[in-house]
Amino acid sequence: MQRLLLVLAACTLAACSRNGDDPGMCQSGQATFGNGKVLLSERPEFVSSILSAGSVFTVVLKNKCENPGELAKLISREENLSGKRGQHSYEFRLTEAMTSETLEEMAETDDCVVGVAKTSVATISALPSDPMVGSQDHFGNLRASSAYPIFYSSKYGTRPVTTIAIIDTGVDVKHADLKANLWVNIDEIPANGKDDDRNGYVDDVNGYNMASKHANPSPEGEWRGNFHGTHVAGLAAARAGNKTGVSGVMGSGSRIMALNVFGAAAGAYSYNTENAIRYAADNGADIINLSIGGTTASASYQAALQYAVSKGVTVLAAAGNETRELGPDYFITPASYGSGIPGMMTIGSVDAQDTKLSYFSNFSAKYVELAAPGAEDSDNFVGLLSTLPDNQYGRLQGTSMATPVATGAAGLAIQLLRALGYAPTPSRIEEALTSSARTSVDLTSKINGGRVLDLKNLADFIVKKYPKRAAPEPGTFNKLAMNGGVPLPCY
Repeated sequence: MQRLLLVLAACTLAACSRNGDDPGMCQSGQATFGNGKVLLSERPEFVSSILSAGSVFTVVLKNKCENPGELAKLISREENLSGKRGQHSYEFRLTEAMTSETLEEMAETDDCVVGVAKTSVATISALPSDPMVGSQDHFGNLRASSAYPIFYSSKYGTRPVTTIAIIDTGVDVKHADLKANLWVNIDEIPANGKDDDRNGYVDDVNGYNMASKHANPSPEGEWRGNFHGTHVAGLAAARAGNKTGVSGVMGSGSRIMALNVFGAAAGAYSYNTENAIRYAADNGADIINLSIGGTTASASYQAALQYAVSKGVTVLAAAGNETRELGPDYFITPASYGSGIPGMMTIGSVDAQDTKLSYFSNFSAKYVELAAPGAEDSDNFVGLLSTLPDNQYGRLQGTSMATPVATGAAGLAIQLLRALGYAPTPSRIEEALTSSARTSVDLTSKINGGRVLDLKNLADFIVKKYPKRAAPEPGTFNKLAMNGGVPLPCY
């Protein structure tokens, strides 16, 4: 069975209060760390327990704190706490056994600690479809050829660029179909060994490797699956019109911010993902693509997602590939948070060939808000064609592929709204994608409203609802939007 699957190892962690609430019903408020700062488990038998030596936790610290307590001091011995902005997640590994009450007391009495959560680990297991040279048939399902003349119409004037953060296994920054569309941190001098922009990351020109703590966000190691992020990036934003390979849904006017959270191992710790989310939000990303997920809830993860949306970043997450219904009994992070956070969307997969739900796709009439092509013909294992490392191309299928297709559409919506003079808030982008989606009656019990992404409907919806303004709204542009804001080539 050829399918794409990323799984977070389950851990005893929940995102809501300890009163038995459905985790999916309490996501619209602020993420909390239990009855205080520490959230170790929802299961009563673990509320008071012995935590064994070697247990790993994620500790979220304030980065400006005058009175560090014992827990912050312990972390500072292993980590450089200076330079990071806002909040930052760190690994804390117990060197000896202690009770959960002791850890909770350490956190509660430490002014620098925001919260402590059990660390989860993301792993990837993927099999590509047979590599082939062929067309990208998902563009037909999206009605792209009718939509691009609207999205790229010259009558709307100069288009600012849209920055898409790909938080994944890394992006091959040397790929011929991606390198021209890479995000560039204009405040950082390449390879000088200094943190020129003082954002806490040295030489982060195109992004960062959060797992290995260096500036090259390309895939690392020989582990099976490290190609995943490069494929995802190509579906969203491979360069269009360069007479090379494939095109992303937003192949013109996009910039890829590459954030590697796996490093050289087939596992991504949640604190690295949380830091990547905050990095994207703090460094000007417009969209975050999360084609990762797994069966656990996480207060610290939820807080990072809410932080990103509060900073004006639209977040899209893959629904997962277990052919299961998302709900209180099967909760996926980050996917299950989408319906409770305005400006975040969870994406399911349909086959481009016939718009039927892909056999692997998770589903829910509540939690999965939109479907997009994630395969051409999933029953016959024909995935979507995109970029692979080392200037290669190949097919993969999964909700991991459907999500960057929708991410590219969100990028087009952001760019068009800015050209029309409107601030592209996450809530506006979510409304545009969901309200303009075409309805499939066969999907109404699987996808909220039976919604399927439609680029032509999306372009028409925006132009009709948002007539061009004489002067732009406040918040229409950010610094990165104007970095390279030049007239764009048409398709």
